[in-house]
Amino acid sequence: MNNHVPVNAEDQLWLITQMMSESKKTILHMGFPSMIWGFCVSIGTLLTYFMSDRAWYKTILPLWIVLFITAFGINMFYFKQKDEKKRKSTLIDRLFTNLWIFIAITVFLFWVVSFSLKNSFPISYILCVVGILVSMGYWLSGILAGLKTIQALSICWLIGSVMVLLVPPSWAPVVIGVWAFLFEAVPGLILYVREQKQPL
Repeated sequence: MNNHVPVNAEDQLWLITQMMSESKKTILHMGFPSMIWGFCVSIGTLLTYFMSDRAWYKTILPLWIVLFITAFGINMFYFKQKDEKKRKSTLIDRLFTNLWIFIAITVFLFWVVSFSLKNSFPISYILCVVGILVSMGYWLSGILAGLKTIQALSICWLIGSVMVLLVPPSWAPVVIGVWAFLFEAVPGLILYVREQKQPL
């Protein structure tokens, strides 16, 4: 017995339109965490540059652990204060949230493992991988939301991941710091402001 119910073209179009609409709303909702992560990464990479310049290598890993915990804590407190229970959670919401949580955890673990190894990878290669992971996140988000501007951010991060390999290793953190500010913190701030003007 076949329980499959055929879906006509109009229903499919309506479903796709609804998913893209929800995705765009979710992108706006991600403005605050993007802003926080952008500022944290900018601060962290610039401090990493100064620490590396002064050969304070043992302080780099603790710095990033503190920054990651701080960013997570600020975001959790923010969403708790907004009372997320009042906002209807959708499949798209959960998809976006889990996508970026996965990327953040992957970046953090990769960073920790890289600095824990006796023969750690050059910082340029570490930051290149970080840039590629962030680029992938923006690309997938852009496809789901149907927003070319988000996909453009993905291209910018991909360019940044290549640039860190072209500049002297000591300048690699500066490149990522500038990229995190321009293509994470600033877009996050813009999305956050738009969300406040158009509450979900």
